[in-house]
Amino acid sequence: MTPTIAKIIWLACGLTWFVLRFQPRQHSRKTPVRFSGRGPLEFAPLAGSLAGLGIATALSFLDRGIANYICIMGAVTDWSQAQESRKHGHRGMVHAEKAGYWGKPLGDLRAVSHHSWMAARHMAVYGTTSRQLGAISVAQRAWACMNPEAKMYERPITIEDHQNSPLVAEPYHLLDISLVSDGGIAFILTTADR
Repeated sequence: MTPTIAKIIWLACGLTWFVLRFQPRQHSRKTPVRFSGRGPLEFAPLAGSLAGLGIATALSFLDRGIANYICIMGAVTDWSQAQESRKHGHRGMVHAEKAGYWGKPLGDLRAVSHHSWMAARHMAVYGTTSRQLGAISVAQRAWACMNPEAKMYERPITIEDHQNSPLVAEPYHLLDISLVSDGGIAFILTTADR
Protein backbone atom coordinates (compact mmCIF):
# COMPACT_ATOMS: atom_id res chain seq x y z
CA MET A 1 0.00 0.00 0.00
CA THR A 2 1.48 3.33 -0.97
CA PRO A 3 1.28 6.32 1.39
CA THR A 4 -1.04 8.03 -1.10
CA ILE A 5 -3.51 5.14 -1.07
CA ALA A 6 -3.30 4.90 2.71
CA LYS A 7 -4.00 8.62 3.02
CA ILE A 8 -7.03 8.40 0.70
CA ILE A 9 -8.46 5.50 2.72
CA TRP A 10 -7.71 7.27 6.01
CA LEU A 11 -9.41 10.50 4.90
CA ALA A 12 -12.36 8.56 3.41
CA CYS A 13 -12.98 7.19 6.91
CA GLY A 14 -13.39 10.76 8.13
CA LEU A 15 -10.11 10.79 10.07
CA THR A 16 -7.59 13.63 10.24
CA TRP A 17 -4.13 13.19 8.69
CA PHE A 18 -1.01 14.52 10.41
CA VAL A 19 2.56 13.85 9.38
CA LEU A 20 5.63 13.57 11.60
CA ARG A 21 8.90 12.76 9.87
CA PHE A 22 12.20 12.03 11.54
CA GLN A 23 15.33 12.90 9.60
CA PRO A 24 18.80 11.74 10.65
CA ARG A 25 20.68 14.54 12.46
CA GLN A 26 17.61 16.78 12.69
CA HIS A 27 16.33 15.25 15.90
CA SER A 28 18.35 14.21 18.89
CA ARG A 29 17.92 14.02 22.63
CA LYS A 30 18.54 17.75 22.68
CA THR A 31 15.81 18.39 20.07
CA PRO A 32 12.52 17.01 21.41
CA VAL A 33 9.74 16.21 18.97
CA ARG A 34 6.79 18.58 19.32
CA PHE A 35 3.34 17.75 18.01
CA SER A 36 0.36 19.95 18.75
CA GLY A 37 -2.33 18.36 16.56
CA ARG A 38 -5.11 16.00 17.59
CA GLY A 39 -6.12 12.90 15.70
CA PRO A 40 -4.25 10.23 13.79
CA LEU A 41 -0.55 10.52 13.14
CA GLU A 42 1.49 9.15 10.27
CA PHE A 43 5.09 8.36 11.20
CA ALA A 44 7.43 7.87 8.27
CA PRO A 45 10.79 6.51 9.46
CA LEU A 46 13.67 6.87 7.03
CA ALA A 47 15.84 4.00 8.24
CA GLY A 48 15.42 0.62 9.93
CA SER A 49 16.52 1.80 13.36
CA LEU A 50 14.02 4.63 13.28
CA ALA A 51 11.10 2.19 13.03
CA GLY A 52 11.55 1.44 16.73
CA LEU A 53 11.57 5.16 17.44
CA GLY A 54 8.35 5.45 15.46
CA ILE A 55 6.64 2.83 17.60
CA ALA A 56 7.92 4.42 20.82
CA THR A 57 6.73 7.84 19.67
CA ALA A 58 3.37 6.43 18.61
CA LEU A 59 2.86 4.76 21.99
CA SER A 60 3.72 7.96 23.84
CA PHE A 61 1.25 9.93 21.70
CA LEU A 62 -1.48 7.37 22.41
CA ASP A 63 -0.64 7.33 26.12
CA ARG A 64 -0.82 11.14 26.35
CA GLY A 65 -4.04 11.37 24.32
CA ILE A 66 -2.35 13.35 21.54
CA ALA A 67 -3.64 10.85 18.99
CA ASN A 68 -6.34 8.18 18.99
CA TYR A 69 -5.01 6.14 16.07
CA ILE A 70 -1.58 6.04 14.52
CA CYS A 71 -0.72 4.56 11.14
CA ILE A 72 2.92 3.54 10.85
CA MET A 73 4.00 2.73 7.33
CA GLY A 74 7.08 2.28 5.27
CA ALA A 75 8.05 1.26 1.77
CA VAL A 76 11.28 0.48 -0.06
CA THR A 77 12.11 0.19 -3.75
CA ASP A 78 15.63 -1.17 -3.39
CA TRP A 79 15.19 -3.97 -5.95
CA SER A 80 13.70 -1.61 -8.53
CA GLN A 81 16.52 0.86 -7.94
CA ALA A 82 19.07 -1.93 -8.41
CA GLN A 83 17.44 -2.88 -11.72
CA GLU A 84 17.58 0.75 -12.83
CA SER A 85 21.27 1.05 -11.94
CA ARG A 86 21.98 -2.14 -13.94
CA LYS A 87 20.68 -0.36 -17.01
CA HIS A 88 23.54 2.10 -16.54
CA GLY A 89 26.15 -0.65 -16.26
CA HIS A 90 26.36 -0.84 -12.46
CA ARG A 91 26.14 -4.08 -10.49
CA GLY A 92 23.47 -3.86 -7.80
CA MET A 93 22.45 -0.55 -6.32
CA VAL A 94 24.47 2.60 -6.59
CA HIS A 95 25.29 3.24 -2.96
CA ALA A 96 24.62 6.70 -1.54
CA GLU A 97 26.11 7.33 1.89
CA LYS A 98 23.52 8.30 4.49
CA ALA A 99 23.94 11.62 6.26
CA GLY A 100 25.36 11.19 9.74
CA TYR A 101 26.44 7.59 9.13
CA TRP A 102 29.04 6.77 11.76
CA GLY A 103 30.14 3.18 11.21
CA LYS A 104 32.17 3.15 7.99
CA PRO A 105 35.53 3.97 9.62
CA LEU A 106 34.90 1.05 12.00
CA GLY A 107 34.13 -1.48 9.26
CA ASP A 108 30.36 -1.21 9.66
CA LEU A 109 29.38 -1.07 6.00
CA ARG A 110 25.96 -2.68 5.67
CA ALA A 111 22.96 -3.73 7.72
CA VAL A 112 24.42 -7.20 8.29
CA SER A 113 27.40 -5.75 10.15
CA HIS A 114 25.56 -3.20 12.23
CA HIS A 115 22.89 -5.70 13.27
CA SER A 116 25.31 -8.56 13.97
CA TRP A 117 26.19 -7.27 17.44
CA MET A 118 22.51 -7.34 18.44
CA ALA A 119 22.18 -10.95 17.31
CA ALA A 120 25.39 -11.85 19.15
CA ARG A 121 24.07 -10.21 22.31
CA HIS A 122 20.76 -12.08 21.99
CA MET A 123 22.69 -15.33 21.63
CA ALA A 124 24.79 -14.56 24.71
CA VAL A 125 21.84 -13.55 26.91
CA TYR A 126 19.20 -16.06 25.79
CA GLY A 127 21.28 -18.94 24.46
CA THR A 128 19.97 -18.57 20.91
CA THR A 129 21.89 -20.78 18.49
CA SER A 130 22.94 -20.34 14.89
CA ARG A 131 20.60 -23.20 13.98
CA GLN A 132 17.69 -21.30 15.53
CA LEU A 133 18.56 -18.22 13.46
CA GLY A 134 18.84 -20.53 10.46
CA ALA A 135 15.32 -21.84 11.09
CA ILE A 136 14.05 -18.33 10.36
CA SER A 137 15.82 -18.30 6.99
CA VAL A 138 14.54 -21.79 6.14
CA ALA A 139 10.95 -20.80 7.03
CA GLN A 140 11.12 -17.57 5.03
CA ARG A 141 12.47 -19.43 2.01
CA ALA A 142 9.65 -21.99 2.37
CA TRP A 143 7.16 -19.12 2.09
CA ALA A 144 8.99 -17.79 -0.97
CA CYS A 145 8.76 -21.23 -2.56
CA MET A 146 4.98 -20.92 -2.44
CA ASN A 147 4.94 -17.64 -4.37
CA PRO A 148 5.58 -17.93 -8.13
CA GLU A 149 6.58 -14.24 -8.23
CA ALA A 150 9.22 -14.57 -5.48
CA LYS A 151 12.89 -14.41 -6.45
CA MET A 152 13.56 -17.69 -4.65
CA TYR A 153 10.51 -19.56 -5.94
CA GLU A 154 11.23 -23.30 -6.18
CA ARG A 155 14.64 -22.81 -4.50
CA PRO A 156 14.20 -24.23 -0.99
CA ILE A 157 16.99 -24.40 1.57
CA THR A 158 17.61 -26.69 4.51
CA ILE A 159 19.13 -25.96 7.89
CA GLU A 160 22.25 -27.74 6.64
CA ASP A 161 22.41 -25.36 3.66
CA HIS A 162 22.23 -22.48 6.13
CA GLN A 163 24.89 -23.86 8.43
CA ASN A 164 27.23 -24.58 5.51
CA SER A 165 26.85 -21.11 3.96
CA PRO A 166 29.78 -18.78 4.68
CA LEU A 167 29.83 -16.50 7.71
CA VAL A 168 29.45 -12.91 6.54
CA ALA A 169 29.47 -11.06 9.86
CA GLU A 170 29.44 -13.34 12.88
CA PRO A 171 26.94 -14.71 13.82
CA TYR A 172 25.24 -14.17 10.44
CA HIS A 173 25.66 -16.66 7.64
CA LEU A 174 25.09 -15.75 3.99
CA LEU A 175 21.63 -17.36 4.13
CA ASP A 176 20.63 -15.16 7.11
CA ILE A 177 20.87 -12.04 4.97
CA SER A 178 17.69 -10.81 3.33
CA LEU A 179 17.63 -10.34 -0.40
CA VAL A 180 17.35 -6.91 -1.93
CA SER A 181 13.66 -6.42 -2.62
CA ASP A 182 10.79 -3.98 -2.91
CA GLY A 183 8.20 -4.00 -0.20
CA GLY A 184 5.95 -2.10 2.11
CA ILE A 185 4.23 -2.36 5.43
CA ALA A 186 1.53 -0.47 7.29
CA PHE A 187 -0.16 -1.04 10.59
CA ILE A 188 -2.42 0.95 12.87
CA LEU A 189 -1.86 1.39 16.58
CA THR A 190 -4.49 2.46 19.10
CA THR A 191 -5.20 1.99 22.77
CA ALA A 192 -6.56 -1.25 24.27
CA ASP A 193 -9.90 0.40 25.12
CA ARG A 194 -10.52 1.20 21.45
